[in-house]
Amino acid sequence: MSVDGGESVTRYDPSSMARVDVGIEELGDDITMTDFSEYHISEIRKRARGKRIFISFISIFAIAGITLGIITGVSKSGTKTSRLSSKLSSKCSPNAVSTLNGFEDCKSVCAQAECCGLAKDDPGSCADERADTCEAFDTYCTVLSFDYDNNGKVEAREIVTVPPADLRINEVCEWDSLASGEGFFACENACKPGSCCYEVIETCLITNPEICDDYAACGILHVQQFVSVPPAVSNIAEICAPESLDDKDGYNMCKNACDPGECCLEPIEACRVENSDICSEYEVCKILHGTPKSHPSSIESQIVTKCNTNAFVGDDSQAQECKDLCQPAACCFTSNKDDSCNTPDNEAWCSQYAACQLLDHIGDDGINNNKEAQDVVQSACSDTSSKGLIACSNVCAPANCCFDGSLDCTETGMDNLRCSHYEACGILYDHDKNPNTTTKPNPVATESDQKSSLELAMHISNVCSNESIQTTEGSDDCLNLCEDNLCCFADDEEVNCLKDHGEKCVVYAACDNIVHGEYALKPEDTSSQTSNNIPVENPKSYNEELTEKCQQAKITTLEGFNECLDLCKAHLCCSTTDKRENCYNDHPNECDDYAPCAVLTAHSSSLSNAEDIVDGVCDVESIKTREGLNECQSVCGEHLCCFSPIGTKSNCVDTLGEECNKYHSCIHLTLATGGPVGIRKDEPNSISSLNESESEGFDYKIPEQDSLGFSCSEEHIAEAGETDCDNMCNERSCCFEEGVGNCKVTVSHNHLMMSIFF
Repeated sequence: MSVDGGESVTRYDPSSMARVDVGIEELGDDITMTDFSEYHISEIRKRARGKRIFISFISIFAIAGITLGIITGVSKSGTKTSRLSSKLSSKCSPNAVSTLNGFEDCKSVCAQAECCGLAKDDPGSCADERADTCEAFDTYCTVLSFDYDNNGKVEAREIVTVPPADLRINEVCEWDSLASGEGFFACENACKPGSCCYEVIETCLITNPEICDDYAACGILHVQQFVSVPPAVSNIAEICAPESLDDKDGYNMCKNACDPGECCLEPIEACRVENSDICSEYEVCKILHGTPKSHPSSIESQIVTKCNTNAFVGDDSQAQECKDLCQPAACCFTSNKDDSCNTPDNEAWCSQYAACQLLDHIGDDGINNNKEAQDVVQSACSDTSSKGLIACSNVCAPANCCFDGSLDCTETGMDNLRCSHYEACGILYDHDKNPNTTTKPNPVATESDQKSSLELAMHISNVCSNESIQTTEGSDDCLNLCEDNLCCFADDEEVNCLKDHGEKCVVYAACDNIVHGEYALKPEDTSSQTSNNIPVENPKSYNEELTEKCQQAKITTLEGFNECLDLCKAHLCCSTTDKRENCYNDHPNECDDYAPCAVLTAHSSSLSNAEDIVDGVCDVESIKTREGLNECQSVCGEHLCCFSPIGTKSNCVDTLGEECNKYHSCIHLTLATGGPVGIRKDEPNSISSLNESESEGFDYKIPEQDSLGFSCSEEHIAEAGETDCDNMCNERSCCFEEGVGNCKVTVSHNHLMMSIFF
C-alpha cells in the first residue's frame, strides 16, 4: 500500500496479538518497533524531500540505518518476548490458576493469542510471523487445558509445599479463643501458612493431604461467626415428616424449607450460638441427615438397614423389602436418559436411595453366604472409571462407618452390618489414615522379626491344638487367627500360597489342624481357604443357633437370656459401646459372626447411682418376671463383661475396676444355668451354684499348686504324657494375657479372686 496515497499499512501488536492500522506518523517515530514484514523499506525512503545528496552517501547511510534498525528491532523483540514469558509464567503457573480468579486472569491473557492457534493457511493466522511470541503463549497457556471442566479445575502440575501446622493450632482456633480480637488474629496467623489448603480449587490439599489435615481447625475462620438465620416456615414439621419425603417433590420441598437454616445443622456451632431459638425450629431438618438410630423411619435409614449385604444373606424376605423400598427411585439408576430422574434438582433425593444400587449386582438367587456377599461388593467396585466409582460408592453407602473413624456403626444404628463384606470399598478410602477404621483382620500377622514370629507360632500352636479346637469356641478362636493364611494348606495347587507366603506359612503351621487335623472343620465350613483374604465362616449350624437364641423375643425369659449369653460370653467386647473395651477392630470377621450378641447390650445405660438401682431391680425375685428381667437387662447390659470368663478379652474387670463393683447384683442374670458366666458345673474346682446370700464374696479357683506340680512333674509326664500338664496350664492362661483379661494382679497364692467382690 502507498502511504502517500492516504492508505494505511497494518502490523501485529505484540500486546494484543491483533492486526492494527499503522499511521504515517507512527512509522516515522517508531520504525524499529514495527515488524519489517509489514511495510516496504522503499516507501520509507521517499522522505528525502528533494534533498540532493550524493548517491554513495545515501547508500552508506541507508545500509547503516537498516543494519542498526534490524539490530535494535531484534533486541527489542527479544526483550518483549522475555517480558511476555515472564508475565505468562506469573499469570499462568499451576499455582496461579489454582483459584478461580487466577484461572480467569490467565484465560484473559491467553485469549490475546487466538491468532496463534489458527491454521497457517488462515488469513488471520500469525503462527509464522510471530513464531517466538506464539511459542511463549503455547508454553504457558497449555495449563488451561489440563482437566478443564469449565469450573476452573486444573490438574496440579507442581508440588506446593505447606509447612507443618503449629502444634497448638487446635487450642488457638477454638471458638472460645476467637471471642476476642486478639484471639482471632492469633488463630488467623497460625493458619496463614496453610491458607492454600482452603482454596476453592484444592491444589495443595491434594499434594499435602496429611499436613492440610493438621490445619483442619482453621475451618473455623471460613465460617461466619455471626450469622442471621431467618425463622423457619410455620409448617416445617409437616413438610419434613417422614412420609412427606417419599417422593421427589416432597423431599425437595423439605430441603428448600431447611436450606435457610442449614448452618444450624453444621458441626461447628457457628449460628446455633447466636440463633438458638430459631435453630430449634430447624431441628426437624435433621431427618435429611439422620442415621438409623436417630431417625429410623427416614427413607435413607430404612434403605441402608434393609439394603446392606448382611440383610440379604439367607433371607429372601429382607431382599424383597429392599426392592419394595427402592422401587420409587428406580429412575435414579436407569441408563435410559429419557426415563432418568437423576438430575441436579433431584440429586439429593436420589442420594437417599444410593444403597439400592446393590440390587443391580445381585442375581435371582440373592446372597446365600458371606463369601457371596463379599463377591457382590467386589464386583460393584471393580470398575475404577468415574462412573464405576460412583456405583461403588452407592453400594458401599451403608458401610461408611466401617471406614470413617468419626463414625461408630453401633452408635449410628447399623448393628446388622458386616464390615467384612465391604473390604472392597477400601478403594474409595485411599487417603484414610486411621488404622482403626480398617476392616482387615489380624494385624498380628504382619509381625516379621524372628522373636515375634516364634512367639506368634507358639501362640497359634496353643490356640489351634487338637484339644483346643474340639469346642466351638476354641474352633472360632483358631479360625480368627488363621483365616488369612488358610491358603497355605489348601489342597488345590492353583490356590495354595505356600510358595508365596513362605516363612509365614511356617509360623502358621498349627493352623493345618483346623483344615486336616482330627477335629478339622468340614470342607464346606472352610471353603474360603481357597482365597487368602476371604474370611472363613463358622459352621452354619452354629450361626443358626446363635441367630435363633439371641433374638429379642428369646431373651425375655431368664433361661432364654442365659442361652444367648452362654454363646456370647466370650465375645461381648464386639458390641460394647465402651471404646476402652470394644474389640471389633481387632477381630472384625469374628465379631461379625457374633453380631446377634449385640442384643445383650443394646439397651444398656450408664448410671451414676448404679449400685442402688441395680440392687433394687436385679435381685433374685425381681428377675423372675418378664418386666423385672427386662429392666435388669437394660441396666446391666454394658457391664455383663464384668462376669465374662477371666482370661478372655471380653472380661473387663481390670479396665472398669470399681465400676464393676457397683453392678455386682447383675451376676444374678448369669446364674440360671447353675453358675456364673464362664464357670461350668462339670469343670474341676468350679463353683456349681451361687445363691443370694453368697453374692458378696466368692473365689474363682484354679488348681492347687501341688496338683499342678504333680501334673507337670517329669515323672508324671514320662508316665502319662503332657496332656494333664497342658490342661492345668490352660486354666491359668489368663495370667499371661496382655491388657484386658490379665488376671495376674488378682492371683493370691493358689486362688484367683474376683477383685470386684473383695
